[in-house]
Amino acid sequence: MNRKHIFWVLLVFIFISCQKDDQKPIVLVQEDLKYYPLNVGSYIDYEIEYIFWNDFAETVDTSIYILREFVESKVTNYSGDTLYRIEQYTKNHPDSAWSIPHIVFAGMRENYVYKVEDNINYVKIILPVQENIKWNGNAYNSLPNQVYRYLSVGNQISFSSLHFDKSMHILQEDNQTLINQDMEEEMYALNIGLIYKKQKHLKKTYNPINQSFEISSGYSLTQIITNYGTL
Repeated sequence: MNRKHIFWVLLVFIFISCQKDDQKPIVLVQEDLKYYPLNVGSYIDYEIEYIFWNDFAETVDTSIYILREFVESKVTNYSGDTLYRIEQYTKNHPDSAWSIPHIVFAGMRENYVYKVEDNINYVKIILPVQENIKWNGNAYNSLPNQVYRYLSVGNQISFSSLHFDKSMHILQEDNQTLINQDMEEEMYALNIGLIYKKQKHLKKTYNPINQSFEISSGYSLTQIITNYGTL
């Protein structure tokens, strides 16, 4: 084989190799986006447990209700971005009527997915989805920095008798002292979306009788998937 032939063989090999390398991140991004699918007509039902500690009334109130998130339509905002209009319904009992919906929005931009709740933009996930990657969930709002981190990716998990082959776990906040506890986390399943959410924002007061710090105010919220599908 002469030098000219060798040159062209090497050139073709380099071209094919570059093509393969260029395709890898595209496949990865498309797969990762499936952790936060936005499909018009899809819904997810959750059971919510909300516990509220009132230090003024010295009471502890527990509420259990059902939340449905329904992707109602696509819309375009003032910046020309495509957003998904999500209707959130609640009811206290399976046989009750759904409430008037509360509207939130979700969308994708470059390498992240965001959700707009009460006009506050939260960066829910970033790409690629890999363990220990960190980002500021409040990067596009006026709230203080809040570091999110992927704790695990790709694990099997079950909730409410539902089994999911691939999930990922995000720790959004974890600060604890003797008198405060602030913790937030979310879990997502591939091709489904959010399947679990936990929030704790508690304050504690020292009880000299029991000689321990006890919860005096704050709340705890647990959100677990119970059903999903398309309407």
